[in-house]
Amino acid sequence: MSSAASNLVPGDTNNAQDVFVYDRTTKTTERVSVGTAGLQTDGESFSGSISADGRFVAFATNLSGANRGAFVRDRLAETTVLVANDGGAPAMSADGRYLAYERGYSGLAVFDRVAGTSEDVSIAPDGTPLSGVRSTGVSISADGRFVLFGMALPFGDRPDYFSALYLRDRVTQTTRVLPSAGTPSLSPDGRTIAYYSDDGVYIGDWAAGTQELVSVAADGSPSNQSSYPGSLSYDGRYVAYFSFASNLVPGDTNQVEDVFLRDRTMQTTELISVARTPQLHAAQLTMRPGTPSRGRTFAVTLRVSDEDQPLLQAQPLCTGRIGHGLTLRPLTATFVASTVRCVWMIPQHLRQRLFTGSIGVLVPDGTISRRFAKHIR
Repeated sequence: MSSAASNLVPGDTNNAQDVFVYDRTTKTTERVSVGTAGLQTDGESFSGSISADGRFVAFATNLSGANRGAFVRDRLAETTVLVANDGGAPAMSADGRYLAYERGYSGLAVFDRVAGTSEDVSIAPDGTPLSGVRSTGVSISADGRFVLFGMALPFGDRPDYFSALYLRDRVTQTTRVLPSAGTPSLSPDGRTIAYYSDDGVYIGDWAAGTQELVSVAADGSPSNQSSYPGSLSYDGRYVAYFSFASNLVPGDTNQVEDVFLRDRTMQTTELISVARTPQLHAAQLTMRPGTPSRGRTFAVTLRVSDEDQPLLQAQPLCTGRIGHGLTLRPLTATFVASTVRCVWMIPQHLRQRLFTGSIGVLVPDGTISRRFAKHIR
């Protein structure tokens, strides 16, 4: 992912956009747009592309001089290598061996990191180069065989008027012209293509010569607002895409762009950009003093986490009761740095000696609390 945030990792002081990798297993974030020595860049980094095992990450920078271009970071060896001085929008194959990238305004190439060679892939079906025109995006299949790219071709006095879509087969050394489309995305097996047209997102099977509208509701009706492709599963069954439409799933009333997943086999559409349900965990209670006393304050604290990560915002929940009938309101109830703290003043004159209560937090779509019981002295 790319982010201009400065608080994702320690020492991010370059005031620029960087490329990061988030490990969903260890729940850690690593900045990868750095030099071999780990030094941060002094310019923007973007267009991150990662190998299937997460070891290699390609990214582009806008730095000046010899350091401008496409790079590959080896997260295991902790090395960063410049692939192309004028490279942009890199797309990496699943094994990390091949890197497709834009060569400025002179077409596209694929770099073989094992052989150390580059191959021009912006070749027309008749074998002539498509150089001197502006590329408009690139995708590569998992094995590096197929490269999908768009080119903005000159037309009259308009230098980028006509857009064409090409699929290059690096094994047979042939190029296929596909129907003009915006923001194309290639499936990992190289067989299907997601793209958008004026009326929605389509999937094209170039081998079978078929196309299918996938930005549709459960009843098959097309989206009522603009939709754009995101990515495809390996076999092309699932398609993720963005849409401003409100009719793709019931209850979509937020009037903003959402992310949807279309199952082409089951013919279903699912809204997936939904709020995450927190997984709250509470540690052991801490009481100060250990036993409540008449005429003194009694504080209870509880540390709460969300899937072992700090909980940043929550509403404290505090209840207290003396005996079986007297409700005791807390003097203070605060939540700071994943810790909720409740403080009660124990009345001086009591007939009942048992103080019971609960302490916890309330967050959107979730709550957690712990009960306690102490005898008053």
